[in-house]
Amino acid sequence: MLQSGTDEARRYAAGAISRLAGEPALRARVVEAGALPALVALLETGNDEAKRKAAGACFRLADDAALRPLMAHAGALPPLVALLRSGTEEAKRNAAGVFSRLANDATLRARVVDAGALPPLVSVLESGNDEAKRNAAGALSRLADEPALRARVAQAGALRPLIELLSSNVDWAKANAAWAVASFAGDAALRARVVEAGALPPLVALLTTGTDGAKANAAGALGCLAGDAT
Repeated sequence: MLQSGTDEARRYAAGAISRLAGEPALRARVVEAGALPALVALLETGNDEAKRKAAGACFRLADDAALRPLMAHAGALPPLVALLRSGTEEAKRNAAGVFSRLANDATLRARVVDAGALPPLVSVLESGNDEAKRNAAGALSRLADEPALRARVAQAGALRPLIELLSSNVDWAKANAAWAVASFAGDAALRARVVEAGALPPLVALLTTGTDGAKANAAGALGCLAGDAT
């Protein structure tokens, strides 16, 4: 039904799989039943609502670390990148959420970047809704954890919008952004760019106004900027 039914039937089936994927105990069984290739096909050829639901199902399935490499192997990365570029706001939120999960897997980070995810993730970070920004920030912060990828993340334009998030009114945004900035600051070749992008004032402010997690991340970032990566 996901691959050959009517648009309405495919949308309904994608929604059903998304609901099943919301149950941790069922996720592996959903994949074993052959859902991933069908979801990828729907991401590629479904209507807007079906694509949104397919991306939502992938988002939930990607909560299971063991399923993340299977998702990449099934060919999900290119259509998810396309969805980041041209999907509805909710579809972009879901697609960014998938990448935030996949980027938790160090073995998949380079594949995410090579699939072209960086520019649209930055675009979502700049102009998406709050949940989409949260997911994009999570993905970019994890990708920046990878030393070999930091320069590419910075080159894609992630640094400035992440620094802007340091002054957000949302606690999670500040904590995630501070984590990402600390990763950039840990690279000696990028420290000057971090300072020039205006990171110092909001990082200092977080030391007194942030949550415990944000304070710790801000302190780490400032330590790295001072040349003390320990």
